[in-house]
Amino acid sequence: MRKLLSLPEGLVPVFHEIEKADPAEWFVDSDPSGLKVGSGGGTAHLLAQDWRRNAASLKFTDYLARTKKIIIHAGGQSRRLPAYAPVGKVLTPIPVFRWSRGQKIDQTLIDLQIPLYQKVLERVGGSQNTLIASGDVLILAPQLPSVLPDVDVLCFGVWVEPKLASRHGVFFTPRESQTTLEFMLQKPSHETLETLATKYLYQMDIGLWILSDRAVALLMQKSGWSGESFSGGNPSFYDLYSAFGPALGSKPTVADKDLNGLSVAIVPLEGGGFYHFGPSRELISSMCKVQDLVQDQRFVWHHRIKPTPSLFVQNSLICQTWTTEHHNIWVENSQVPATWTLSHDHVLTGMVDRSTELRLQTPDYTFGCTGKRFPCRPRAPRSHGRNRLKPTLRPSFGHYQSSLRADQRPNVFEAVARREHRSTSRRA
Repeated sequence: MRKLLSLPEGLVPVFHEIEKADPAEWFVDSDPSGLKVGSGGGTAHLLAQDWRRNAASLKFTDYLARTKKIIIHAGGQSRRLPAYAPVGKVLTPIPVFRWSRGQKIDQTLIDLQIPLYQKVLERVGGSQNTLIASGDVLILAPQLPSVLPDVDVLCFGVWVEPKLASRHGVFFTPRESQTTLEFMLQKPSHETLETLATKYLYQMDIGLWILSDRAVALLMQKSGWSGESFSGGNPSFYDLYSAFGPALGSKPTVADKDLNGLSVAIVPLEGGGFYHFGPSRELISSMCKVQDLVQDQRFVWHHRIKPTPSLFVQNSLICQTWTTEHHNIWVENSQVPATWTLSHDHVLTGMVDRSTELRLQTPDYTFGCTGKRFPCRPRAPRSHGRNRLKPTLRPSFGHYQSSLRADQRPNVFEAVARREHRSTSRRA
């Protein structure tokens, strides 16, 4: 099973090294430089590049049918989550679930995504060879059906409240057949949902699609593929969710004679969950929801009780006493000395203990904020010794990241080990 990843351009040359990924199994590339190609064009570009570099001796149609492929789009600029923009959201470090066994202390978002995608592809037909997913979501599916429909386009949905559905793509199915797609809408308004709910069931699109080889060939064609190359050298802009999706179903909202004939099915993920890691605030709110999925203390393996649920610390040396005043805080790969004062709504990554005294307050450090909750005016990043703090552009949330190069930052695990060694020596 082959994995194809669309990543930020700077990560592509070093991905296999830092992730210890086998190039025979993992193919990575970025979208064409300076071009917006959309999720459809990006999918076509990844497939074309993998074929040219690794299977050029085959016809493209034979390449599609030869093996099953997982495509994950994670090459966005991540402006709303600047902490992990350089590596893409798929490499966001994810805390161990307090109710789960078998996880890794250094796990990333992609480590949690891949097992489900592999399981899904193992349950589909022989011509359903391409799975497409987003790199900024975590999907939990404890009740995945053992057999999945053999159709050209297989999409997965979850039952959600109208407010959340109005911010995503939505599948509408007859009330008597929840797997039959009538049509798909992008970000329907509350009024639209209320009107259609009298006749249809609706499920939110979680961005997990499986395409048959026939459907992939049509997607390639819509992106400018002629069979061996793209007209103009690069794929044209084409979006999978706003252009391809609305042309599907028994009552498609977009007329397209090529796509309207594709067979399609919707699979509700019963008991499943969709957790979006979009802006910095969702990094914390989604993680809180995941950690709180299990409340039965007999199945919670972490016995320490945090002062607030929205406090997450990973691979860091913290010389702080956390209180109930600290909330919505994410600290990763950092040293936070006792001389720093934290409050709430902070994301700290790669911070080094170089300052004597530092006070972080979201209203003071939010950059470009005009919201009513935290009124402030734009201001330049403040410098504290060698730690030059770079606040986020997102309203009402302070993100701080050291401007030091990676080789200038001490390894926090090593620092913790040295401290524990000294403590043991003193006790001895």
